[in-house]
Amino acid sequence: TSKALIGILCGVHPYPTMEIKESQPNGLRFPCLPRLLESIGYKTLFIQSATEHFESRRSLMRNIGFNTFLAKEQIAGNHQESGYFGLDERAILKPFKSWWEKQEHQPRLAVMLTSMTHHPYQVLGKVAPTNLSDARIGYLTNLKYTDQFLGELRDWLSARGDLKNTVIVITGDHGEGFSEHQTSQHDAVPYEEGIRVPLVLSIPNDKLVNYK
Repeated sequence: TSKALIGILCGVHPYPTMEIKESQPNGLRFPCLPRLLESIGYKTLFIQSATEHFESRRSLMRNIGFNTFLAKEQIAGNHQESGYFGLDERAILKPFKSWWEKQEHQPRLAVMLTSMTHHPYQVLGKVAPTNLSDARIGYLTNLKYTDQFLGELRDWLSARGDLKNTVIVITGDHGEGFSEHQTSQHDAVPYEEGIRVPLVLSIPNDKLVNYK
């Protein structure tokens, strides 16, 4: 995930190592999107439902240039845990709304990283699945739940009248394998199910760009 975030937010290839060198001091020697936007007056937020300690995420986001970083440890509240490092995605909503409203009169960039579709695909209120069939069902169930979370977020932005000047980008850091090629999860799945990710853009009508 951290390696993919470098590509998504910085537009360059990460170091070709498992070690997250990009999270170390001076690990990034070029400006990424949040820092470039900050230079023209943007406030920036990275918020995730997973723990900040996995892959040194706080250090990585500091290097990438986010003004504010929030993770499981700061947003948990009374929300249920999901899997071995994440929370109910809805834990993101309240702190995001608070941050968004505080930046009312400034341009802003917010990045949200969800986690319920990550292994072990634990559905809220149930034990984590232990076989491949149940794991796939859990993954799809959590994917639907994440879609509902995104719908709630979009409805809130719409009710505020913010969609008229907000670009929404939905993408993934990787796909997921369920033994379509005798491999599962995503660490070693160099096939369509692992490398093909969605890219959905919602752009205000008056902001449409002709890319021809």
